[in-house]
Amino acid sequence: MSYNICKVKNIDTVTHTYCGQDIVAGATYTIPDSERLLWAACDDLLDDISGGDAQIWDSSAAISGTSDQIDWLKDQSPREVHLCACGSIEKRLYKTVAADDTEQLDYTVTNGKTLSISEFAGNAATSTDVKVEIIWDPAGTPDILLSTHNDAQPQKTTKTFSGNGSKVMRVLLTNDSSTAETIGAYWIGDET
Repeated sequence: MSYNICKVKNIDTVTHTYCGQDIVAGATYTIPDSERLLWAACDDLLDDISGGDAQIWDSSAAISGTSDQIDWLKDQSPREVHLCACGSIEKRLYKTVAADDTEQLDYTVTNGKTLSISEFAGNAATSTDVKVEIIWDPAGTPDILLSTHNDAQPQKTTKTFSGNGSKVMRVLLTNDSSTAETIGAYWIGDET
């Protein structure tokens, strides 16, 4: 998974620790792609961004505004399906899901085409009340690629699915807890 470049700058006067990484006052840390899901759901970091103790940067400059910083951290540009330069399709859903609610994002595979999934991952709070799933054909014969209450690091795969114009690959976020939770999942593939 390739994200936008994202750095965290500690603009406080003391060291802060996020996801096990100490960032001293005034220092900047580039978030590795392999840890991006974890950092995007880090409550301490989100609180510090909102409180003005941490700031999100792109490759060279600070992002202004709390909501824009959080969107950049979560790599939530205004898209749901993104056709990468390499021809791949990327489908992601990262949201703060309200208590006792769900969010879903479907991709319908074109009739006669084959969707080949090459990578997927998910991020959920470590609670049995919160779950992220990636499901093929949820209305027919479901095939679950991912279902977790924890963090699922990127998995490489070569699963294929035949489209008929109505079958979908669904990203499903479920929050059965009494508070809002930020969770998400993604998949990358090609349709041929």
